[in-house]
Amino acid sequence: MQPLAEGEKMKFKVIFIMTGLIVTILEGGCGNSMLDQARENQKSDMGNTISADVSESSQEEEGQEQSEENGTQKEQEYTGLDEMLAQYRQERQESNEKMSDGTILVVEPSQDTYDIDLSGYEYMNSLFDTREKTEAFDAAIEYLKTTYGIEKVNSCVDPRIYEIYGNEDKGVADGYEDSNIFVAEYENSDGEWNYLILVREGKGAEWKVIGDGKDYRE
Repeated sequence: MQPLAEGEKMKFKVIFIMTGLIVTILEGGCGNSMLDQARENQKSDMGNTISADVSESSQEEEGQEQSEENGTQKEQEYTGLDEMLAQYRQERQESNEKMSDGTILVVEPSQDTYDIDLSGYEYMNSLFDTREKTEAFDAAIEYLKTTYGIEKVNSCVDPRIYEIYGNEDKGVADGYEDSNIFVAEYENSDGEWNYLILVREGKGAEWKVIGDGKDYRE
């Protein structure tokens, strides 16, 4: 092969450079196209992420609003119940009659007058005969006299306390059957109503107070 002349060498060099530029431009074009596609994909993924975040946030806000609404409704129900209980107890207090032997006869108000669920009260009464209830009240009074100097106890009329019956979570009375649990209420020196939870080991056994507070879980 004969060596290339200077002119031909220059021409070849120019052609080689031009070819290189074309390849570079093509590669750059492909690279730009792939980069653009990657950017579009990234934008799409970001959009999906933002959309998912907004959706989750909306669900959380809805759940929080529902929880707050339920809580407000529950508070209103409790407020209405507490007002009704206060009226009931006031009438019961006014019906008290002291007997000649010093005992106090308490006449419970008519249940039809008050919108209070007393099914729990009726259920507890069905569990015990008169003697058993008398023994339970005697144990409650003895506890109140010794602890606070209070000599009066009443039947519990708060349906929230009667939830202890038939409930797996019996709070302070955990491990005892319904037939060995008795509840009562009393008014303390501050005019507040608290609840006593009494239990026994079995029919004929002595009653003892194991709960004294605003709830049977205390």
